[in-house]
Amino acid sequence: MKKTTRKKIIPPRRKIKRLPPTAPAARDEGPRLLPLDETTKEPSRLEHYLDLADAALGLKKKPVQ
Repeated sequence: MKKTTRKKIIPPRRKIKRLPPTAPAARDEGPRLLPLDETTKEPSRLEHYLDLADAALGLKKKPVQ
């Protein structure tokens, strides 16, 4: 029977240097994926359910049209 030999794993040649968070090169200058403001265009479902509960209990007055 033939013995199988394992190949040696060659470590990567380049080493990455870690930057301290206070270094100028560590600043975040990429695009923001999430908006920072909390404004929403439509009310959430929770707010809708709370409005329905208030209307059912008679706590919320009908808006004047």
